[in-house]
Amino acid sequence: MWWKAQADERYWYTCFAHQIDSSHLVAGNDNSRLINLLKSYLPKEGRILEAGCGTGWLVSALQQRGYDIEGVDYSEPLVHEVLEKYPSLSIRVGDVCSLSVTDNYYSGYISLGVIEHRQAGCDPFLREAYRIVAPLGILCISVPFFNPLRRLKSKLGLFQGRTDGLGFYQYGFTRDHFKTILERHGFRVLNFEFYGSLRCIEEDLPWLDRILRTHGIWRWRKRVDLLDPLGIVPHMIMAVAEKPE
Repeated sequence: MWWKAQADERYWYTCFAHQIDSSHLVAGNDNSRLINLLKSYLPKEGRILEAGCGTGWLVSALQQRGYDIEGVDYSEPLVHEVLEKYPSLSIRVGDVCSLSVTDNYYSGYISLGVIEHRQAGCDPFLREAYRIVAPLGILCISVPFFNPLRRLKSKLGLFQGRTDGLGFYQYGFTRDHFKTILERHGFRVLNFEFYGSLRCIEEDLPWLDRILRTHGIWRWRKRVDLLDPLGIVPHMIMAVAEKPE
């Protein structure tokens, strides 16, 4: 469990509003591991939803690659600001726990770093996902990974910090725990993918990150994400699941 600033609508607007243009620059990057992972699993036919789309950069990226995708986010000021700059982008304001679409509406569903931020648990997100995704529809859902490095640090008591004045921010998940939660909501887990090893090193091994930023080594820093498939230090774990027939 992470304690930080309260992850409410105001927080997300403050976090993402200044990233709108920079994040959209990534949309055309054909070398993006995350985009390529999603392309390898998502159906090319049928509607796709990104639940919690933030700046909408991923919606833009997949639209450019021929997907029929829309994004929903509950931060009204963020969505309005994005649409002022990218008016043709298919995103809208909405509550991903209660969407105004019919049952079995989507063939694909994406949720990246969203469901972990509800302190009472992620059940409402997954119940609604099960309702709106069609049988044999594919879901790609990622959450922070309680990876081997973080488990070791926890055993050593290195996560025992003061939480005075902080709010609940997010949960972390092991692979088995995440799988159990998805199966409890009726999904069949097909695979797990990992990403964000550099982000994990920045947060959990800052001394190593400082070394990687030094002159002569910094150029290798981004190659840390080559460790992603090993599942040793990725920041995020993505479950690829389907809704059974």
